[in-house]
Parts: sequence; structure tokens; C-alpha cells
Amino acid sequence: MSISNIDTTVDRKWKPNGRDCEIRAVLTMLKKERTIVRTLAKRAAEIASCTVLPRLSQIIRSRDL
Repeated sequence: MSISNIDTTVDRKWKPNGRDCEIRAVLTMLKKERTIVRTLAKRAAEIASCTVLPRLSQIIRSRDL
């Protein structure tokens, strides 16, 4: 079950009180962290494709593989 599914389920049954607000805050935080992790992973992939892959192809060309 994904975080978005949990959030939707919780929203349908929402009756605000202190504990519910804490749960909502945690779910919101998890969604933000998931977005941050996705952004970092995407950036890491971009960096790898710009630095690692050209270097690998250079090594392969230099060894005539």
C-alpha cells in the first residue's frame, strides 16, 4: 500500500482531534520525504550519466573492447 493510498483512506474518515492531526502531519512529512528522495535519485542518475557513463565508454574505447 502506498503512502498516497493511506492518505486518501485516512482523509475519508477524518474527524479532527489531536491524534488525527499528528497522523496527518506524519503522512504529509512522509510524502515530502518521498519527493525529496525521488529528486535526489533523479539528480544522482543525471550526474552518473554525465560522469560515469562517458568515462566508461572512454575506457572501453581505449582498450579496444
